[in-house]
Amino acid sequence: IEETEFASTLGINLAAMTRLQSGVYIQDLAEGDPYGLEVVIGRVVVLEIQGWLADGVQWMNKVETLFLGATPSIVGLEDAVLQMLPGGERLAVIPPDRAYGDLPQLGPSGNVVVPAGSIVVLRIRVQSVTEVDAG
Repeated sequence: IEETEFASTLGINLAAMTRLQSGVYIQDLAEGDPYGLEVVIGRVVVLEIQGWLADGVQWMNKVETLFLGATPSIVGLEDAVLQMLPGGERLAVIPPDRAYGDLPQLGPSGNVVVPAGSIVVLRIRVQSVTEVDAG
């Protein structure tokens, strides 16, 4: 990741970001509600996600509901959202092994939207965090 040249439109400055143990880089853009539920494994989160390739090509813009710890998604997305609060926004740079790895990600029409081995950049906003009803 450190040798990657990111499109200037993405505003990536790895030196200003925090590198997690998983190799995912994060940067908080907005803190979120300090009285809201924190994102942790086992909670359900609704996220607004925008995704780009390192060259600035956008490949995703959607709202997704995840049950953290059980959702088959980009593993690095779970790394990136932990400890966020509702209303919080974060930029994340996800290495290939925490994104799609050696598999290309295909769009609805079968075209490749994320080539194999790609670093992905995500802008994530937490809409809501809820406890799972154990009853």
